[in-house]
Amino acid sequence: MEAKEEAVKQQEKIETREAVEAESGKKKRGRKPKEAVFEPQVEAKANITDPESRSHYDSFRVYTGV
Repeated sequence: MEAKEEAVKQQEKIETREAVEAESGKKKRGRKPKEAVFEPQVEAKANITDPESRSHYDSFRVYTGV
């Protein structure tokens, strides 16, 4: 649900910017807003039952899912 709401807000920003630019006849300064993308985020989880995807330990780091 959250990703869809953010995509709608982003699309509104783009439409507002285009309307202001069309009204003034000049381009607005600054970075243009990115395109609205509706992709639900999937949480990445390690498969702990698979021996090849378990956590690997280094002297400084922990590598999960490697």
